[in-house]
Amino acid sequence: MLSDEKRINFGTFETEVLPDRIIDRILDLIKNRQLQPGDKLPPERELAEIMQVGRQTLRAALRALSAMDVIDIRRSSGAYITDLKPNTFIERLEFMFRMSESSIIELFEARSALEVTIIRLAASRITPAEFEQLQTHTNKMAEQLDSLTAFSESDLEFHRMLSQFSRNSILAQFAEVILKLGLETRHKTAETLEARQQATRDHQAIVAALATGDPDLAAKAMLAHMNTAKSNLEQLLSKTNSEGFGV
Repeated sequence: MLSDEKRINFGTFETEVLPDRIIDRILDLIKNRQLQPGDKLPPERELAEIMQVGRQTLRAALRALSAMDVIDIRRSSGAYITDLKPNTFIERLEFMFRMSESSIIELFEARSALEVTIIRLAASRITPAEFEQLQTHTNKMAEQLDSLTAFSESDLEFHRMLSQFSRNSILAQFAEVILKLGLETRHKTAETLEARQQATRDHQAIVAALATGDPDLAAKAMLAHMNTAKSNLEQLLSKTNSEGFGV
């Protein structure tokens, strides 16, 4: 329960409200750090009186917040603010994508747009030490051409490194979801030695473009890589005639 020293102004509503407005109010309190992870919300009856809303409306809002993993409703104990971690966001977003009816091509188009944005940021934000790390990793990939598993894992790590070097945590989280969703498909498109060799050349071109510090040049190299990957994907789909995320 919130202590006497930590009284939260939940505010009141003068007219009947939808649960969404209650959700927004509580999210604002969390955003402003008036509510912290581990804080217990007042009992339902008390909170409804404080906010001057119906208990049924409040209950609907609390259920929604629980589904969003914002609060943890414990039987016979109450509702507590959770510790919102990036992994929770990633897991929920991944689940939503898996449950959608989007096609592999739609997922790839989203990834392509995201990768180009990420590389533009990375071109101007990557440090010399990070560039050296990326270059070393790319050279390592060239030595893994004979192992599909090792190459696929290194390919995934290459793109994770780029998202990290973009210095944008939101883009990095979205990239992680999309990269994970496309794992099986990318593994299949890299089954031939020729495909792995081409991917290695593309990665080397991306690294060379990053060395110039020119975002446009880096974006051009990434787009070329994405176009090649899309061509491989379309060939795979024409053979399997499959749809879905391929995960």
